[in-house]
Amino acid sequence: MKKILYINYLSEHINYLTKEIIKSFIKKRIQHNVLVFDSIEKKTLPFKKNYLEIATVFDINYFKTKSLRKILTNLSPDLIIMYDDAFLMNSKIITTARKLNIKTLYIQHGIYPSGKIGKTSKYIIKSFKDKFLRYKEYFKFYFNNVSFKELLKNRSLNRILKMFFSTESITPSIISEETHADYGAVFGKFYKNLIVSKKGYDSSKVRIVGNPDNKKINIFYNEKSQNILYLHQPLVEANIIDKNEFIHMAKYMIKFVTNNKKNLLIKPHPSSDIKSLKEIFNTRNIVFIDSLEEISDIDIYVVFSHFSTLMFYFVLKKIPVFSLYLDSLNKFYNMEELNIIRKVIPKDIENLNYKYFDEQYLENLKNQLLYYINYEKNFYEEINKFIINIMNLPV
Repeated sequence: MKKILYINYLSEHINYLTKEIIKSFIKKRIQHNVLVFDSIEKKTLPFKKNYLEIATVFDINYFKTKSLRKILTNLSPDLIIMYDDAFLMNSKIITTARKLNIKTLYIQHGIYPSGKIGKTSKYIIKSFKDKFLRYKEYFKFYFNNVSFKELLKNRSLNRILKMFFSTESITPSIISEETHADYGAVFGKFYKNLIVSKKGYDSSKVRIVGNPDNKKINIFYNEKSQNILYLHQPLVEANIIDKNEFIHMAKYMIKFVTNNKKNLLIKPHPSSDIKSLKEIFNTRNIVFIDSLEEISDIDIYVVFSHFSTLMFYFVLKKIPVFSLYLDSLNKFYNMEELNIIRKVIPKDIENLNYKYFDEQYLENLKNQLLYYINYEKNFYEEINKFIINIMNLPV
């Protein structure tokens, strides 16, 4: 029986892509394993119903070794699937897998800048401390599985240092065997060109698969709707902006919702600090949702976010979408895709024209979007076919 191993970092954040990809192979004889890097023995498993019935989840401590070679040999997958590629653990999993003749596949899960974005000096020290604490387990595995020769060859120490201060683990400035998997699956042509030029992928082994957000969910625009959707992103959690700046922005949103007697639906990111969010958005008419499926069949007045991939999905649903502009995010707004989305300063939310986009504007927008995110493709069908091709499985 063929085996697929999925790499996820935190057990409570096991990627929704993992579940959906596994479900797409439900009729094929494939053994699915998930590897997480925190201890699941100490926790209840909120994902048990979704995962343990269709996959075996291992935490890294189960193997009682720091040797990735031993762990991968034990699990003996035919294919390893991951949603990051140039990050510390992914880098070592990729190079270790190559030595064991195990194929690796990177699947894009969000938009990211084409160039490196540095942290502002205000957050460098905090970012360094936070990342060092969060990455210490990854460091142990990384340095236990890398030789001095490899460190020099791949300029790894240089890359690691840069990770503390910029988006080096997303858009590496140094291309090496550590920065790309064997195969890549991306949203659109823009990202295919990007990972070939910036990470060193072989163009013939990269497939455009569209976006997983392209689901058949019945959410529609209504200019009289009482519902406003906010797609939260972990900007404070990732040390991109200051918490006070976020609270200041939230006050404008709460004021807008209250004055217009609207409902604010907040969809957190998997890495969002839910407790903190609920403390900030603590007024009536605010509802937190786990997934878009929860609000299927409802109408929406407007969608706010910053640079969530889901923004593009709602544009194609003909719903007004605005990117909330914050000074600390200025560098991120240089991402080409975000030029498509209209920006708004939080204090101007009250005075916006939220009228329906005209058809010609939407058609032009759709054509622009297809270059970045090919929404005409069925993501899970394309991923399924790509994996079948990589693993030489019967159709």
